[in-house]
Amino acid sequence: MIGGFDPLRLDTQAKGVEGVRQYSHLHGLIPRFGFFLGQEERLPLDFDEVLASVAPRPALIVAPALDRYARVEDVRREIEEVRRVYEHYGRAGALRLNTPLEFNRFSGSIQEQVFDWLDGLR
Repeated sequence: MIGGFDPLRLDTQAKGVEGVRQYSHLHGLIPRFGFFLGQEERLPLDFDEVLASVAPRPALIVAPALDRYARVEDVRREIEEVRRVYEHYGRAGALRLNTPLEFNRFSGSIQEQVFDWLDGLR
């Protein structure tokens, strides 16, 4: 996953980000998320659970440090939770997090890293 890993339950306006409001009100992609504004911990779904459902298959998460929509500290926290699922399967190394000092974009250097990772899956 390149960018877009956004810990929804940790993504509150108190942290200086739009949080789930961006999905419910600003863009209208998931309007029912609006019911959870100010109660984000009650969201029925978050990205860490989706990622945990992929375990033990290899997964690469690229979370740019300068992403204005997702705080990299929160992404790291969620990935460490998911890593426990991978460890349960004995595959902790199959989950990889890359946090380049970049904005949320698919730059040439990130492309190379992703393609190298994909090449290593063969």
